[in-house]
Amino acid sequence: DFLDLLSMQARMEQTVSRGLRREGAGLSEYRVLRLLKQSSEREMRLLDLTEALGLDQSSVSRLVVRLERSGEVRREPCGDDRRGVFCVLTDTGAKRERHLTPVVAQALTEAVSRDSSTSST
Repeated sequence: DFLDLLSMQARMEQTVSRGLRREGAGLSEYRVLRLLKQSSEREMRLLDLTEALGLDQSSVSRLVVRLERSGEVRREPCGDDRRGVFCVLTDTGAKRERHLTPVVAQALTEAVSRDSSTSST
């Protein structure tokens, strides 16, 4: 049922968030790094990143500022659009994403196995 699905998603997000917090990262930060890594040039327009994250523009701007301060992303102007800005994954950010991905995978495995064991009882 729909509510069960939403509940399972919330539990999975909580489990992943806990795993990431132990590594000093947040879920939104990881999502930015992952989205950038999966993009063709390791970059996305800030507007597209905002849309992909489903967050408002000011939240994404603050998030990108934090990642920029840690050296994980950098901002670059869009050559064809003077108002546009690219968010670019740095080598530091790619290394961080590689470190965090197994943490996320392990947390998802735990969450799924916990959900299956509770639903089978």
